[in-house]
Amino acid sequence: MLQYIAVLFFYALLSFYIIQNLNPHYSILLLPLAFFTGLRFYRGDSATAAEPEEKITEPSDQKQVLLDPVEMQERLKLVIDGTNDGIWDWEVRNNKVLWSDRVYQLVGLDKGSLGENFESAKDLMHPEDKSSFDKALRNHLVYNSPFTVEVRIRSRDLSYRYFLVRGKAQRSKQGKPIRMAGSISDITERKLAETRLRHNAYHDHLTDLPNRSFFMDELTKVLFKAHENPDYIFGVLLMDLDKFKLINDNLGHVIGDKLLFEMGQRLESCLRTNDILARIGGDEFGIIINNIRQAGDATHLSARIKSEMSKPFVVNNKEIFLSSCMGIVFNNESHNSIESMVQDANTVLAQAKRKGQGCIEVFSQSMRERELVTYKIESGLRQALDRGELFLVYQPIFNLKTRKLEAFEALVRWHNPELGFIRPTEFIPVAEESGLILSIGEWILRTACAQMKSWEEMGFTDLVISVNVAAPQFTHQDVPNLTKRVLRDTGLDPKNLKLEITESVAMKDVSKTIETLEHLNQMGLGISIDDFGTGYSSLSYLKQYPIHTLKIDRSFVMDIPHDPDNMSITSTIIAMAKNLNLSIIAEGVENEDQIAFLEEHDCDQVQGFYFSKPLNTEDTLALLQEEFFRE
Repeated sequence: MLQYIAVLFFYALLSFYIIQNLNPHYSILLLPLAFFTGLRFYRGDSATAAEPEEKITEPSDQKQVLLDPVEMQERLKLVIDGTNDGIWDWEVRNNKVLWSDRVYQLVGLDKGSLGENFESAKDLMHPEDKSSFDKALRNHLVYNSPFTVEVRIRSRDLSYRYFLVRGKAQRSKQGKPIRMAGSISDITERKLAETRLRHNAYHDHLTDLPNRSFFMDELTKVLFKAHENPDYIFGVLLMDLDKFKLINDNLGHVIGDKLLFEMGQRLESCLRTNDILARIGGDEFGIIINNIRQAGDATHLSARIKSEMSKPFVVNNKEIFLSSCMGIVFNNESHNSIESMVQDANTVLAQAKRKGQGCIEVFSQSMRERELVTYKIESGLRQALDRGELFLVYQPIFNLKTRKLEAFEALVRWHNPELGFIRPTEFIPVAEESGLILSIGEWILRTACAQMKSWEEMGFTDLVISVNVAAPQFTHQDVPNLTKRVLRDTGLDPKNLKLEITESVAMKDVSKTIETLEHLNQMGLGISIDDFGTGYSSLSYLKQYPIHTLKIDRSFVMDIPHDPDNMSITSTIIAMAKNLNLSIIAEGVENEDQIAFLEEHDCDQVQGFYFSKPLNTEDTLALLQEEFFRE
């Protein structure tokens, strides 16, 4: 009978190892039943193994089905030694654990070093894993929950390896655990692979900094902490490198990538211990400023970053200087989600970028309100052309000596049914930032040329229409070909058209600007530098441009004759223009004193409210008719 039971145990154990390769959950169910008796045979300490062989046979017509006990022990030994897992057996009552030799091979320890109980083995576990092991074991013994736990065990070389420990308890009729047996598997390679995958999923491959996903997850935790503790203050700092696209375009992406990597290292050196830095994407970085105790913590951090940014970056023996805009937002009661906080951070960063390179801005509630207005403007502007909400007005330009009407400047206006009349200073920057200025600018050029052609056909000849070309148009559109198409479609002679670009646009990329202006000049139309005096262009550059006119910015004219500095600047610009054989136009002329000063210094043309405000199409026609009959 004992031999029969032994054979039953043998096949149960054998089944366990076969099934284990298919489904570990099934193997755990068979393990307690099979292992203990098998281990006793393997160790030779079972009384049954010493009993004389007793053959039990079926009737003579049946084959013998039982194995010899010695052969059975050898097979058990082969199964236990051949499996990749280690086996353990725990007698709960006397707290004694038996470990198979394979266990010691897996953990890389000398035989016996695990001791004869779990307490000895736990001394070799990683401190962070002991509590989870105890909890899993207790839940299995008390609540019969599955016992499956991952632990790290210190090997002979003092390194930790990962192991999966599983087991199941044998219970008495009263349900108390008597014995527990299980296996231990080395899962180090799997855990390392998981760690690598997790790292790759949450880190940027270029800088090895945490990425946007990690940043958002950490921000969620910090925001929850702030909700739990109203006194906890933290901040989010977003920064964007200024004109980084130009570096990629002119120096190549390899150098750009090296700069981003070094940028990440510099930013890390600026952080406090508990701050979190991430590369949000492209040339944008984000910092969670944790546990702010005083108002200066965030500003000190931004100052350190700005200081680091002021130092040159050396890549391939080249010195490259970078600057960045930064926006900072602090948590408050209105931040119910990370989305609202990130939105405010993006808002303040956009505000900083609009103010110029190297600007640092701190979020305020008024910014959110302005951003909402900006959003409404952009949304309305996308449909303004189709709805016919945009229209042109025409600012007359007079010859200062003869007081004769000689030209108009076309200016765009917008009336939105919901928002009413919106000033150009409000919607033009939005149009430029959103890219809508490209389609709007083309519409302005086409409409102005068509209108001038219409007046010409009415007999009002020898007039010039001036049209402003926005910075994004000059950068992203083929302005010469666009102008050529418009002139062809409208039939306007190029001599009746003048294009205006601002001084700041002209100074951005001098060689490209000169090339574009040369093409326009060859077409026979006029070219004017608008807002002159605000861009600090040098005379040597100005001499290279194929231009015809300078327009003095209104900021220099408005305080004449009360501001000696503006008077000096204005007279200098006029003299310089004369030396370069350029005509000069003064903007914003509003009173007799300004007229007298400009006449004294030989200014050519003027525009402003002194002569006329910008006029709609009907009033412009009336002015033309008045001027015609006056002549």
